[in-house]
Amino acid sequence: MQIITVGNQKGGVGKTPVSVNIAFALARRSDTRVLLVDTDPQASLTEHFLAEDTYQEATTIYDAIMQIEPIAPVEIRPNLHLLNAHDELFEAEYKLPAMPNPDGRLKTVLNMYNYDFCVIDTPPNLGLLTRNALGAAHHVLIPVKTELNSQRTLKRFLTTLEDIRKSGLNRDISVWWILPTLYDTRKAHHKEILEAIKFTYNNTVYPEPSKDTTKYNDAGTMKTDISTLDKSLGEYWDRIAATYPSIRKETNP
Repeated sequence: MQIITVGNQKGGVGKTPVSVNIAFALARRSDTRVLLVDTDPQASLTEHFLAEDTYQEATTIYDAIMQIEPIAPVEIRPNLHLLNAHDELFEAEYKLPAMPNPDGRLKTVLNMYNYDFCVIDTPPNLGLLTRNALGAAHHVLIPVKTELNSQRTLKRFLTTLEDIRKSGLNRDISVWWILPTLYDTRKAHHKEILEAIKFTYNNTVYPEPSKDTTKYNDAGTMKTDISTLDKSLGEYWDRIAATYPSIRKETNP
């Protein structure tokens, strides 16, 4: 199972929409099974798919991490499932430090599942839940809003990735893409920041930014992905998915 963590300690950069739409794009590939994992105590990913009264009393990823036992995934569609969260996950941040292997427990749990891909949505910080998600990942997809504050936090996140490698938590994690998000072509500031990100990080930056549109919010209201509302935007995520290293290798042997 290839594990992709969608991460950035900055809030408001589009992590949840990125997680949803890249997971749907991967699931659209024939015979591909995808597991979505919500590690954010705000449970934005869970709320994207489930009504509040269906998950507040449910077994969640919190139980899986604390007990190191698998939980039953929620079926979103036949080949796309979710390990859901709710706000009790906040407790993990102060309980995990006293437990064995505090930043490696999610990796152990995910080894108990059998899917082709796993996509992990993370909280907007660099705490233990984010470290668990990075510790489990083969690759990280980093959404960066094309605004100055988001650009500045990117350096800190990449420094954290280097620490994850050097500490031995996950020596093999690598960046899949830095993905510019919420890009507004009408704003000169967005164009300047996009060019600055590309100049600094070169080929690590996905060449086509994700544009700002209310359709992503509309898709959340409908509890689906963007392709339901806009075929061309769905194809955008399909193009990103096709660049995943193992998929690219299959396409270009």
